[in-house]
Amino acid sequence: MERPPHNQHEPDPELPADDEARITRGIAEAMASSGLIDDATARRIAARLHGGQDTALCTLASSGALEDDLAIEIADATGALPMTYETWGDALLDYVHDRTRAHDRGPRQAWDLLTSDDPTEAAQAADNNQQQHRRALFERYVSLGINPEDAISAIEADDLLHADWPDAQSNAPPEGDTEQHPEN
Repeated sequence: MERPPHNQHEPDPELPADDEARITRGIAEAMASSGLIDDATARRIAARLHGGQDTALCTLASSGALEDDLAIEIADATGALPMTYETWGDALLDYVHDRTRAHDRGPRQAWDLLTSDDPTEAAQAADNNQQQHRRALFERYVSLGINPEDAISAIEADDLLHADWPDAQSNAPPEGDTEQHPEN
């Protein structure tokens, strides 16, 4: 049986309360590292804010796909809410803009597993999505006329730059590292 959609101007009360803590932590980690929220945080925010099945936020929450009217819907969903939720909206908008710039708007494989309570499933889903993002970035570079070998080198260099960092997706340096880039 399908549950009725919640009020689009309030976070969905039927989702677990610990999601709010995870969202807050995901945003704090992104802000501390001057990076973007990760896929799991984006999915949690969209799930909390969507106003029903026929919405762009629901599409993001369920598949990871970015619909054309998503930015407007995020602004509408968070505009009348307390500041906490406006911060969620800002973080989600930054995430959407980053993926859109990389021409990475399609659905993500195993998107639903990103927020799994099984850490192995969540890690595998995050890895799959990172690979999909790399592929979209490669295709974007090539479409701009960059030599495929140079595109691969640029993507690999970025991967190596972040390989020693605890959360490569958040672009956060290791604890105690004040440099933006680890020394080679």
